[in-house]
Amino acid sequence: MWGAKGSGKSIYIASLVYWSPPADAARRVCVLPASSAAAEWVADRVRSLGPGEPGLGTRDWGLGRDAITGDVISAAVGNSRPSPQSRVPSPQYKTLVERRLDFRLYTLPTTAGPITRLLNTESRYEASLNFWDVPGEVYDGDIPPNILREMTRARGLILLINPSFVPDEGRERYYMRFFDRTLGRLKFALADAARRGERVPFDIRTNQLTIPVAVCLSQIDRAPQFMDAEPKALFEETVGDTAPVLYSWLTRFDIFKLTALGRPLRRVGDREVLDGEPQPKFVHLPISWIVGQHDRT
Repeated sequence: MWGAKGSGKSIYIASLVYWSPPADAARRVCVLPASSAAAEWVADRVRSLGPGEPGLGTRDWGLGRDAITGDVISAAVGNSRPSPQSRVPSPQYKTLVERRLDFRLYTLPTTAGPITRLLNTESRYEASLNFWDVPGEVYDGDIPPNILREMTRARGLILLINPSFVPDEGRERYYMRFFDRTLGRLKFALADAARRGERVPFDIRTNQLTIPVAVCLSQIDRAPQFMDAEPKALFEETVGDTAPVLYSWLTRFDIFKLTALGRPLRRVGDREVLDGEPQPKFVHLPISWIVGQHDRT
């Protein structure tokens, strides 16, 4: 996953862990931390949005009927999830060093349709999700070599873009640079690997990436027009003439809208907090789509 400035990367990851689609969804996916470090990282971000004193609990972020519970997370990482009341570092801190956080993706049973009910009765491991927590300025520059190597081995990519973010340099110039330094660099890396005879998701004849890419418009709760807009139209309005360039680089992509919280944050002093329970929408659709792309191959 790679996100433009202000796209809400951390909260998006946290929302994937804390909620799963309802039991009657056509496809149900579940994301769980694969290590205690990943579990702590998620819990820190959940607690940071609480309305109370910084570093204190958020009542498990309003977990509802269809949520992945804290007990499930604890079991998955060996009872490593911290107590919601434990003290943590500054809750909305700036990342200073890069680190890799590992998660695991599962497909869950679904009750949709009688045949599915009979055949799909157990959860199934699908893939590892590798998320790099890096300083914010990294996302505005070239992909670091170690992360670029990880991306060349990926089975799918998620790009996060915040349609309400207006860069000082203008959207078209900013996003042209953003895509060139992410997918553009990835394209050159995969082209080099293909010329060496390696099996990589790149079509050397058309000079295109063949890896599934989910382009996601995040934080659509910020404005009613974002909630109502068709995803492709909203994306093209956000990035302008950069959109055709991106389309020409990809063979398999789709555009999604999502909101990890379902409502805007409220500023209290130097913090932003969430009033009430989150109401995430569409957060699992990009990953479900990527899994579906591999089901067809």
